[in-house]
Amino acid sequence: MNEEDIIELEDNEEMMQFDSDEPDLVNLFQCFFASDDGNNIVDVLDGIKKNMEVQNKILAKMCKIMEMNIKEKSVKTIADE
Repeated sequence: MNEEDIIELEDNEEMMQFDSDEPDLVNLFQCFFASDDGNNIVDVLDGIKKNMEVQNKILAKMCKIMEMNIKEKSVKTIADE
């Protein structure tokens, strides 16, 4: 064995020790950034975003209806006078 082979073997041994001792980064993030049902944080935030978009559409429709009702009532009161 020459010196390069020995260095390469030492590097491989260090990598193997590092891999076996350290937890997997993906599993670590999944542990800290997951909901109770196992969804990751990105999926949870995406679901919240979609729900907020739906709520905003509902509120916008409600505002339009209320504005139309207010305009109709104000027109009726002006016509009644």
